[in-house]
Amino acid sequence: MLGYYNSNDQADRMAKVNYVIQAWHATQTVDLRGNALIDSRNAEFGATAQGSRAQNSSGSRLGDGLHSTFYRAIVVANPDKLGEYEIGTLADHVAFVALAQPAAPDACAALPSILDMTNAECRKDQPVKALTPADTAYLRGLYQADAGNSLRTQKDGIAFRIKDTLAGK
Repeated sequence: MLGYYNSNDQADRMAKVNYVIQAWHATQTVDLRGNALIDSRNAEFGATAQGSRAQNSSGSRLGDGLHSTFYRAIVVANPDKLGEYEIGTLADHVAFVALAQPAAPDACAALPSILDMTNAECRKDQPVKALTPADTAYLRGLYQADAGNSLRTQKDGIAFRIKDTLAGK
């Protein structure tokens, strides 16, 4: 339910809640004909509702027709540590964490970010209370990235879209 893992030890580490608000994603691979295969070590989960497997591809080295999509997202929050925040601020933070799944959501971001709200050390003078332009630009870049490209090309594309969005283009 929390996503793909290689070992039981890795699954145990993955299941640990480390942040005030945390999200996990499980993904699935969709083939050329729309058949979905949940990305899992467990073979019983690797079939679609119709019982077929995601295996139909184009065979091309330029693009095989397979792509990854969300299967499930789980978000948990510790209400004991969130009582002082407005519901709109919490909603923006939860949405960003769920959509972006940042690596270190409790570290201060270089640009103002909704992620800063749960870290008392970040932006003490001007607390962030909503999604910032940088957050929106990052999400726009992330979701416009071509999943068929290499990781380097995806990262470059995200950075380019962030700069464009922040520049008002």
